[in-house]
Amino acid sequence: MIDNISQFEFEGMSREHQVIWLAADGKTDKTIAQLLGISTDTVSTYWKRIMVKYNSSSRTEVVATFLRQRFEFQIDKVDTERRTLKKELREKSVAEQQQQVATAHLNSLMNLLDVGVLFTSNGFKVTYVNEQLCYLAGCELTPKEIIGTDLEYFLANSRNRTISTDYTTINRLRTLGGAGAERTVDQLVMTDGKILERTFCTLTVKGNPVGNLILYKDVTSIVKDKNELRAKSQLSELLTNRAIEHMKANPKQQPREIIRTLEAVATFLGADRSMIGEIDLQKGTFNIDYAWQKTGEEILVGNYQPIPLSFFPWLRKQVGERDFWIMDTMKDFPKAASMEKAVYEEAGVRSTVGISFTSEEAGRAYFVDFSYSKEHQTNRKLIETLLPIKQILGTVIADAMAKDKSKPGE
Repeated sequence: MIDNISQFEFEGMSREHQVIWLAADGKTDKTIAQLLGISTDTVSTYWKRIMVKYNSSSRTEVVATFLRQRFEFQIDKVDTERRTLKKELREKSVAEQQQQVATAHLNSLMNLLDVGVLFTSNGFKVTYVNEQLCYLAGCELTPKEIIGTDLEYFLANSRNRTISTDYTTINRLRTLGGAGAERTVDQLVMTDGKILERTFCTLTVKGNPVGNLILYKDVTSIVKDKNELRAKSQLSELLTNRAIEHMKANPKQQPREIIRTLEAVATFLGADRSMIGEIDLQKGTFNIDYAWQKTGEEILVGNYQPIPLSFFPWLRKQVGERDFWIMDTMKDFPKAASMEKAVYEEAGVRSTVGISFTSEEAGRAYFVDFSYSKEHQTNRKLIETLLPIKQILGTVIADAMAKDKSKPGE
């Protein structure tokens, strides 16, 4: 019978219970003494104590009582475990039912929204998608068929695509996710004529990225001029793609990428020339670091010849206080900007647009100037399109300049 219990359980018994258990297994006192490593007299002493405790003079009666008590204890133990397990199963079932109800309510709520909702993992595996996004994308698959697949699968089964230039939607999203963009908003022109506002958010837990939330809203009905919005979308995409090229480039390639960015944006805006100026408010100087001209006669990279800001007080004020400024004609320049106006006129400039960037480096700022050789009626709304993502481009430019400080004069 000793084989019916583990050695650990047997050793955990009191010495008196060990004696009774071995007797129940048919062992004699001599054998019990040998197994327990004690004398037969000690075994007899234990039996005397046992008889007193069980109030019995019969060893057979003692063994029977002991086994009955042990059996009842085991039955109670199993019954307690059964009740505990039954309770846990019942609680788990209730929790699962509540989760199913909550999930059903959440799905119903998400499907009532007029916004397309998409959750992905860091690797852009779809973890949730609602019916509205399937509708906007012209996807015949149901959300259940999409969840758990890669984002490329969803895009491949969507009839309505983004009108792209250099990069596909998935590449742009992967770049935004890889760059740690916490929140980016842009507008997309779709092949079916819809215009969608896309909001990209990186989801984090304790500072660590765990996935992405992407929202799509149809804004077609609120746009009065689709051509204007198309231009905005194309400009936003152009700048985003240029920022991607900057992030991919090594430090030696950065100056050339900046010139290419100036050329691309200036060409899109119809400007004849463009330049990047760097203002050091602590030293009271500014430089013309990069420039591009339509004629191609001059491409300036790194003009590290600081000019005192006292020559251009109006410019300093613009960069410090405004996101952008527009001068459709030289007549728009205030009297306080006579020096700046003279410089522009001498260079053959008749209208100009300026966009300023703040810098993480204290006391330093940048501005990009797009100039025209003729008076030019600038589309202000188009310039405003630059503002939501200009900080991305500004950060790239500042980083490129910081890597280029080995030039003479710095």
